Amino acid sequence: IINHFNPKYFLLENVGMRQDWEDIITTHMGVEPIKIDSALVSAAHRRRNYWTNIPGVCAPSDKNINLSSIFSPYAARFNPQGVSWNIGNIVGRKLNAQGKREDYNKNLKYTQCFQVRTENKKFNCLTTVQKDTVFIALDPGRYPDAFTKYTKDVDWRYLSAEEAEKLMTLPPGYTSITINKKNISDSARHKMCGNAWTVDVISHIFDSILTSAHTWDGNKWVLNTNSDLGDEFKEFIKSREKKKLKR
Repeated sequence: IINHFNPKYFLLENVGMRQDWEDIITTHMGVEPIKIDSALVSAAHRRRNYWTNIPGVCAPSDKNINLSSIFSPYAARFNPQGVSWNIGNIVGRKLNAQGKREDYNKNLKYTQCFQVRTENKKFNCLTTVQKDTVFIALDPGRYPDAFTKYTKDVDWRYLSAEEAEKLMTLPPGYTSITINKKNISDSARHKMCGNAWTVDVISHIFDSILTSAHTWDGNKWVLNTNSDLGDEFKEFIKSREKKKLKR
């Protein structure tokens, strides 16, 4: 695609992978990947590799965002007793009579288990599956028969759609849309967030385009007419700056 369209700037994102696979992508892209964890700008980990020729890109500064910052305004509704929510997920496991895992035992059936983490500052990477990231009002450990022994929205709960949006640094309500006059479900909104880029990471990367197009005159940033940005994009920046002045 790069060879065909010859873009001024490019950006490719991918997950962590084996070094030999990463090297293949690096060879084709012609630049080394920049490794950024979204936990620097949000309340969830999302470790990704970014290949880009945008000059001056580096990892963003740590904003020290904690898990409590994403709680929905309705979180208290699910937790009237004020019990502390712990981070966990729900996974299928084969457990023997002693509660030990035997995933390869064909004589055992899968049971859905809570797995409650000890680390409570950041979520793991948000996925498209709701049960991969849940709040659980239980101590760290593994708890079998999650859906039968424990009550949803009392002992545990899914993230709200708004909380999932916050993990991806999306604006509140961004995924709240209607299709055929029907609001899409929270699970569908969660899936959209799980497929998304972390907005503040991408914004940070793209900021380097504007930084490279400006110079500091001692008082303010001014457009650098000698930059290698295309004339069309320079005009876009100028028009945006004029709008700011009018405000």
